[in-house]
Amino acid sequence: MEDLKQTLALMDEAGSCGFDITRALLKKFDFQKGFFQELKKDIDISRLALSKALGTITGILKNFENEKNYSVFEKTTQSRVKNHHSIFSKLIRKEFTDARAYKQFDDLSGFRIIVKYISDAYEILNRINSSPQGSCIVKKIKDKIATPNDDGYRAIHVILEVPVENIGFKPRVEVQIRTGFQNAWATKTHELTYKNDHILEQFTAEFKAFSDLLYEADNKCVELKQKILKEVED
Repeated sequence: MEDLKQTLALMDEAGSCGFDITRALLKKFDFQKGFFQELKKDIDISRLALSKALGTITGILKNFENEKNYSVFEKTTQSRVKNHHSIFSKLIRKEFTDARAYKQFDDLSGFRIIVKYISDAYEILNRINSSPQGSCIVKKIKDKIATPNDDGYRAIHVILEVPVENIGFKPRVEVQIRTGFQNAWATKTHELTYKNDHILEQFTAEFKAFSDLLYEADNKCVELKQKILKEVED
């Protein structure tokens, strides 16, 4: 009876925060009273951090494109904040037993920058890394273009710490920088393997080969761009 009362109380708390939680999920973790209120607060803080980071990085991107005599971006930014469904899915996928482990995640919020050329991806990375550290602090860089995942996933991941007023910690925001080809690869593999991780494992070699072909195409595009720009300048 006591367990039922606790379950109903947790479900009421989750509902008051706008979270639809099942009893099956409640059985996976040892939730404590106040957890869902804390989660909602952290999601709201992540949203504030994302907005601040976007403001800073958008300024860097505009300055960068203004200096170029060609179109740099496929899409400047695609942003998102993880909802509770996504957070719990990751906790389960990573086999965490403590629901508060989401606080370790670097990607509660993030955005993606899609460029046309690999060379621009690295230039943007350098500008972010060398920008004043007041509003966004670079904490971690993962170059998955040079060293892709086993399945062929390629992108540059930058983890930013973003100071937010009246908060006792610096929430993190993940920035992904990838080319149009790399984005197409990620989109297509996600479509083919969504909710079917065993399919991804089964075809890892083929996805990697596809990624390698697109990587060659990306590098060839950089070569052609440089030749064409040189001809125009001459």
